[in-house]
Amino acid sequence: MGGRRDPAAIRAGKVGAAFRSRERIWGQPHPRSANPSTLRDGEPGAWDSPQILSQFLRIPREKGQGDRCVAPIGLLSRGARLAGIDGRMSMVDTEVMFQHYLGGSSVGPGGRESRREWMERIVGAAMVLPAVSSVPVWADSTSGKSERTRWSMPGLYPGRVIAVHDSRSIVEGRYQREPVQEMIRRGMMELTGAPDWVAAWRTFFQPGEVVGIKLNPVSLPYVISAPEVVREIIAGLGAAGIVYKDIVVYDRYKSQFLEAGFDKWVPEGVRSSWATDYVDNTQQKIAGYDPEHWMDMQLTLPGYSFENERARRSYAAQFITKQVDKLVNLCLLKHHQSAGVTIALKNLSHGLVNNVSRSHSSAMLNACGAFIPASVSTPVIRNKTVLHICDAVQGLWHGGPVMRKEAAKFVWEPKRMYFSTDPVAMDKIGWEELDRKRVSVGMKPLAEAPMDEFSRFVRMQPEHVDIAGALGLGVADRAKIDLREFRIA
Repeated sequence: MGGRRDPAAIRAGKVGAAFRSRERIWGQPHPRSANPSTLRDGEPGAWDSPQILSQFLRIPREKGQGDRCVAPIGLLSRGARLAGIDGRMSMVDTEVMFQHYLGGSSVGPGGRESRREWMERIVGAAMVLPAVSSVPVWADSTSGKSERTRWSMPGLYPGRVIAVHDSRSIVEGRYQREPVQEMIRRGMMELTGAPDWVAAWRTFFQPGEVVGIKLNPVSLPYVISAPEVVREIIAGLGAAGIVYKDIVVYDRYKSQFLEAGFDKWVPEGVRSSWATDYVDNTQQKIAGYDPEHWMDMQLTLPGYSFENERARRSYAAQFITKQVDKLVNLCLLKHHQSAGVTIALKNLSHGLVNNVSRSHSSAMLNACGAFIPASVSTPVIRNKTVLHICDAVQGLWHGGPVMRKEAAKFVWEPKRMYFSTDPVAMDKIGWEELDRKRVSVGMKPLAEAPMDEFSRFVRMQPEHVDIAGALGLGVADRAKIDLREFRIA
């Protein structure tokens, strides 16, 4: 990379010029953007401010190695773009830069450069480093052609969430068909403003389209997709003119699909599908997935190289890329040990792509906060998923999602269903519901809860909901969410 450069010289060169036009980087001017050197350490817009430092991921020192760091993704890529570099640089180069700071340099007053000077030097390096590696600088990227429509996320009604409660919906642990039917028909009418339930379904679906329904079997046998709910969704699609052979019920694994018994009660003529009929512990096999549609993130299972595309990519299932035109996301209201909540977003992120184990491979290596919104941003998922229905007749407020018998005590009956075209707003409301239940029994809210016998990750990451909002997948600001609640009976 060459010798160390004087931070003052860098400030006088390209970096200073680039950051003097701060609005080119952050999209907003700063009162003193004409002279960034006057910004104090830690001040918004300064090189060491939280907005900038939060984009760096430190990997702990291992025996015999220096400190390693995944490329300072956001800032380096911005600097590279400003300098005309095409978004690629060497992992070795980024290691050298970080060792220079983290190992302690003798630059600047007191024998160590300030954080602001270090950040300036790092960005300067990004502007002059050669493009010598095949490892992308981007934190994540997506690929795949998919037409964006008016139904694409966040859909026809961003921020709108309909909640329907019916005390008759479940009796002694068994769903009741007629109350569930009434809840779904009422919810669809209130979501769309349609005069009747048939018109409500026709708002989203037209004859000739192939429509998928994403099920959820993970917390079997306690909290899984219920036949009473699925059959009414199929009835709604039929009322919209979708013939049975053009309706496809799906989950990722054939083994779980069959174990949950979904095949036993799906109406005759409705098709079943799954991504894989094999067990793959690394989850990196491509059979059943589409190599043209993927999310690339600099995150792998331990021991795999970033140079390995399959290790750092998650490919979309052929079900969503080739088999259906639109998707109904039938999710559940559940706690998740690493993600905090598994409702609409996670039902998509971990059900429609492969290589998901890397997002939560150990109690410490938890990246669900970033992985979930990045996966759902894959164009084919974002554009084809047009309706989200959350079955909260039953819910799971702790110990999820894969349940052992001792966790059955955390199942409860909210007796609700939620309807939205916006998965972020839906998850925000569901998150509130889970926290309300947890606090009522003396537990901490999800974002504050420590690990325990039934939740074994060091910290849950429900913030994936807000990050998804920042990516434009929906509305995360609670003040802007339009929750409309209705009670039947």
